Amino acid sequence: MNAAAARPDGWRPMFKADWTRFVFIHYALPPGDLAPFTPLELDCRDGRAFVSLVFFRFDGMRPARFLLGTLGRVLFRPASDNWFLNVRTYVRGAAGPGIQFLIEWIDNPLSLFIGPWLYGLPYRRGRFDCPTGGTDDRSSLRVTDAQTKKSFQVTVAGDGKKASTVDPGSLDGFLLEKYTAYTHHRGVSRFFHISHPHWSVTQPSVLAIDDSLIRASCPWFGNAEMRSAHASAGFQSVGMGAPSRLNGAPRAGRTIPVAQLVPRFQ
Repeated sequence: MNAAAARPDGWRPMFKADWTRFVFIHYALPPGDLAPFTPLELDCRDGRAFVSLVFFRFDGMRPARFLLGTLGRVLFRPASDNWFLNVRTYVRGAAGPGIQFLIEWIDNPLSLFIGPWLYGLPYRRGRFDCPTGGTDDRSSLRVTDAQTKKSFQVTVAGDGKKASTVDPGSLDGFLLEKYTAYTHHRGVSRFFHISHPHWSVTQPSVLAIDDSLIRASCPWFGNAEMRSAHASAGFQSVGMGAPSRLNGAPRAGRTIPVAQLVPRFQ
């Protein structure tokens, strides 16, 4: 389980970056609440759809095929280093099971323009306050939307256990072991692959949470119920593939253009 994650034959990364300091908060909700807000088929478990809120640090983006070494890191640094809070759900698309990004907050102003243009990522500008690793093993994480001034804040405490790999057949495996990402931006759906070692996580306790930012930004979040949390140190040199457009119409039964279904995420 410590080997690199499976990836399609012939796949090569376009970029590499270091993804670290992860905190996941997982929610379950009725599929009917979320289905109108994604052009893809939801990948449900036990009759429930799932959404994860994911804090992490993204650093050191560099090309994986050209400008290797220090030069690539230096040239890409202005668009690289970020805090992220992404809101993702679980879907089935033409490239297989994966995650779909619904909305993401970042704090790098240059990436705010590059991500949507290149990958179709649904970025918004946020201000982050993310001290971690205190003496009592607590992490308090906060992001404030730069326009609305609403915040999401969570405080978690470590479980005191050593990080362990997840069972791929368990709910934890379903929520974590995904290596294909889908996006939808301005009427265009895309996907890209990622590759890193399988997840090794702890299960922190959620001591306090204020999800007013998510409730204000996501009209489907009203019936979401928090189910679990994970933390991970993350990975160095995560591989990210080039974006590919998805062809064809939305899933069967769709009569309303996708652009009208997800106006908040375009």
